[in-house]
Amino acid sequence: MLMEYNKILVLSNNTRLVQLCNQGKDPTWTEQNFVADMNQLQQQGLTTHYLFVPNYIISHIIDLAAITTCFPVSHCRLNPDHV
Repeated sequence: MLMEYNKILVLSNNTRLVQLCNQGKDPTWTEQNFVADMNQLQQQGLTTHYLFVPNYIISHIIDLAAITTCFPVSHCRLNPDHV
């Protein structure tokens, strides 16, 4: 089954990155490659939105992501009534 995603929500603890991507601020010379890469993805139809999240919350999100990616799929149970 091929799943095509065209929208991405990026959680970041970097306010400059969020402003750069969401508000179209002028990039510094060190940020120009990143902006060029993001523009390339947008030209291919990818929609991105950046959301500022404090460090405290980001650390919990990283922990949760680590747990969910290590969880064996064989332990997942699907409810046949909802499939």
